[in-house]
Amino acid sequence: MRVLAFALPDPDYEYLLSLLDPPERDRVVRFRLPEDRLRSLVGRLALWWYLLVEGHISGDTRPTFGRKARGKPTLSTPLLSPPLDFNNSHEGPFVLLGVARGATAELGVDVMLPPLDPVELQDSLDLQLTPMEKHHLAIPLPPRERAARLTTLWTIKEGYTKAIGHGVGFGLERIEVELGHMGEVWAVHVDGRPVGVEGWRVISGMIQPPEEGGTGAGEGIGEGSVVTQRGEVGWAVIWRGDEWDGQVEVVKWGDFVRVFEDRGKRSS
Repeated sequence: MRVLAFALPDPDYEYLLSLLDPPERDRVVRFRLPEDRLRSLVGRLALWWYLLVEGHISGDTRPTFGRKARGKPTLSTPLLSPPLDFNNSHEGPFVLLGVARGATAELGVDVMLPPLDPVELQDSLDLQLTPMEKHHLAIPLPPRERAARLTTLWTIKEGYTKAIGHGVGFGLERIEVELGHMGEVWAVHVDGRPVGVEGWRVISGMIQPPEEGGTGAGEGIGEGSVVTQRGEVGWAVIWRGDEWDGQVEVVKWGDFVRVFEDRGKRSS
């Protein structure tokens, strides 16, 4: 299993946009802001990049996609053995892609910029937080630590709904993230039942853009992040059916684009 964070540059993506089929291209350009268009574009190309790098697809072949019963995207071709499950998320300077292999492999990922006003965000999320989670946030906390705890809670909740293919309509208040005194993740429950009973594992952390000196790293369920630094982005991965060391690999922009440029040279 691998989790990759694609670091985004200033919006300059005309070449990559030309790789998409017209319907996909139209969906990307509908976004009003250039940075939103770029995130959408890279999100659509990220798995293709992975398949090219791993040698699962040739340069002159495009992957095709379908959807599961609840709408979660799936890879239709190439048909891989063992099967591949994937999920992506994008916010701020990163597009996060998670890929798991195995007959029972499933995963969900989420990435989030820590809130600038954590108190305002906490108030807006009141209905999605459980009494225990509200208790974890009821104590006096420095703004950065409150922002980190909210980021941990939200990315895990969203990541779980994406893993099971339901989306936020599942009811985020059904998912409870138990935090330790320092804001680390102790356990995750759904409808009062530990997610580990059904084989789910959870890791969350923080990554920094390469220009900030970040290389991407995450720690285990008992070691969530506490304090956010300038430029950091929070993430969570929820998965089962594959092994992963908890490390997020940051893919620099030049390395991302080069794979498609090399593909074009081989195809011409």
